[in-house]
Amino acid sequence: GRWGTLDPDQARREARRELCLPDDDACTAEQLEALSDVTRAKVYQPSPRSGVELLAQSVLRDPVWNDRLVRRSEEYLFLANQVPRQPATRWFQSLTPASETPRVVTSIDLDLQRVVRLELERTLAENDPVLAQAIVLEVATGRVLAVDALDNYEMSGFLPTMHTFTPGSTMKAVVMTIALDEHVVTPTDQFRPFGGHFNVGTREIHEAEGQKKEQPWVTAAEGLAYSLNGVLVQIGLRVPAETLRQRFLDLGYAQYPKSGLGGERAGMIPQLPWKPAWSHASVCFGHEMFVTLWQHAASLATIVRGGEYLPLTVVDRIEQNGKGWDLPRANPRRVFGREACEQVREMMMLGAREG
Repeated sequence: GRWGTLDPDQARREARRELCLPDDDACTAEQLEALSDVTRAKVYQPSPRSGVELLAQSVLRDPVWNDRLVRRSEEYLFLANQVPRQPATRWFQSLTPASETPRVVTSIDLDLQRVVRLELERTLAENDPVLAQAIVLEVATGRVLAVDALDNYEMSGFLPTMHTFTPGSTMKAVVMTIALDEHVVTPTDQFRPFGGHFNVGTREIHEAEGQKKEQPWVTAAEGLAYSLNGVLVQIGLRVPAETLRQRFLDLGYAQYPKSGLGGERAGMIPQLPWKPAWSHASVCFGHEMFVTLWQHAASLATIVRGGEYLPLTVVDRIEQNGKGWDLPRANPRRVFGREACEQVREMMMLGAREG
């Protein structure tokens, strides 16, 4: 994470919020003095601005820990010795140590984190991309086991929550799951790939090079396994635009994930109404929309998990003085039926074997 200090104006705003004080005109002299003291402390005290340290600070500020954690500062005891008409002297007597610093235990697996960093470094060296990101999840719980990002342009912020990108064909798994769950398609339905030249109105939907385009007909399952844009557009157009967009929102797209790790971007889904040949067709293969890695990983994990959405988490528990408290987990929220998710997983296995 990144550390820094607050500028005076921001420090004063935070101090005012912390002390629950009104505007200066409505404050008493004592309140203004307290506000100045807290502001001065905040200006000169380094604090986390992003990363796990910021998340840990936020977690420990929850009032639930007031009765669980000991927050005693270090204290010194002095003997004051005053001789008449002589300067006062103080003699050190004893030290009362501060309470044990609470330990914030994360879900990060350090060995796995090192492997991810090495892979990202290798990717930058061999392929020279603008940036490379990676995230590893425990699918059943949404716990983040490793997450990292590297770039060649010294971008600011935590990229997995800040950098937005066009998801492209990785969005096809989501669109297929929605279509199956809405019962507008089955895995065995037949579609024409049109030799890689499917037309929606006046727009021609092209395919990437090397796609399976020569067959006159393919199943819906093959359309996803071979990542055929034209087939996914035909399937996605069967889902009403309002329904498709709402399903995206249900998965957390176009919303701040509230990871607690610092700066975030919400991404973008086109506003309704959608023209069938443009926005509606484009989102079916992941275009005309922007997502972050954090959002997209949570969405895809929902499919693999069997249809229940869980926010991604980094902090597991808090420990102090031999005691420990597990942080409560969010209740899973069902977004898809289990059958649709199982069908998409089978399609992806087909893609791994031959797609």
